[in-house]
Amino acid sequence: MPNEVHTHPFSRELAAAGGLVALAVVAAAFWTSPAQWKPDSLFYLAHVYQVEGDSHAIAYRKAFTGPQSLPRREFELALPVARHRVTNPGWVDYSERFYERRWFVPAVAALLSPVDGRDSLRITSLLFYVLLGPVLYVLLRLRTNRAVSVVVAGGALLLAPALAEAGQPLMDACGATLETIAAVGAMLALERGLGWLGLWVAALVALSLTRDSAVILVVGAVWVALRQRSRRTLLVAVAGVAAAAPVPLALGAPVRDAMAYTFNGFDRPTDASWGWIASQYWPNIRSLVRHNLTYLQTHPFTALYLVGGYLALFVVRSHGDRFVRFFRAAAVGSIVLDALQPNYTEFRLELTFVPIAAAGLAVGLTALGDVTVTRQLSRAEGTGRG
Repeated sequence: MPNEVHTHPFSRELAAAGGLVALAVVAAAFWTSPAQWKPDSLFYLAHVYQVEGDSHAIAYRKAFTGPQSLPRREFELALPVARHRVTNPGWVDYSERFYERRWFVPAVAALLSPVDGRDSLRITSLLFYVLLGPVLYVLLRLRTNRAVSVVVAGGALLLAPALAEAGQPLMDACGATLETIAAVGAMLALERGLGWLGLWVAALVALSLTRDSAVILVVGAVWVALRQRSRRTLLVAVAGVAAAAPVPLALGAPVRDAMAYTFNGFDRPTDASWGWIASQYWPNIRSLVRHNLTYLQTHPFTALYLVGGYLALFVVRSHGDRFVRFFRAAAVGSIVLDALQPNYTEFRLELTFVPIAAAGLAVGLTALGDVTVTRQLSRAEGTGRG
């Protein structure tokens, strides 16, 4: 037909990614939660001030006595002195070590401060939430068609914990997006060439300065290298370890201290021995499992997405597919990491599951579609013979 318009495939990809951006903007405008300045956020705000040039003392004074901390300071007035956090310099000084290596998001927020200095952390979180959809789309297009990629990536944007954390002055939405970018870099380096190794390394470094989830993807890369030994898989795994390990080793607090701090209600523990931690572990992990199950029961879409995605990774046959093997190992790593410091956060910390579950859903839906097509062809052939 002379008037038929032929759309270039790349234009269709851009249109799909643009649609996901539009969905995120609408979701952020209507369904995200109001910003809450929790103690975590105030540590990140202090980092923003430091990146902007303030000394450590001035940055922390501005963060913990400024307008963002006011609701928390007023809340603590009604609490016993022993439970004061933001208004307790001793607690701030001790707790700082658990936030010391999280500099990437505050650095981005500092760049955005001229837009809205008071709200730059929240703007950064919103920006990374909006980017999550198209980045997930790119990842899923490595293994499935456009329709499945759009549906699964769009579904991630509508998950209850994603909407709850989008725009919060925290690391979690940013971490999920950086994790996805790192996964894209890993798969491209494994399958398209080592020229993509830079993306894998850069995203892992940024992620290690944001969340603890870099180790999840490194586990995936190491597992692929063990199962499919080649120069390329080995280089990707070694580069992943080299990119993810230095930051937590240099700046991170010891795991034992972090576990004791968590089990003591995020306060300085009087006993941080492994014996005390072991005595507290079972009650805490049991509480996490119970609360998480309750959360999933009350958020069926989130349950279907996350649980369904993880199950699909292990139900669908891999046929030696690096993509499936990578995310299977990452899934195991994510569960172990989550269980290491059991802390119920209404699936805020479990946002690390999102790229993995999305990969599983994409693989599962693609396999289901292939089975359906095969059956239809078999019926058609049978009808033709008849």
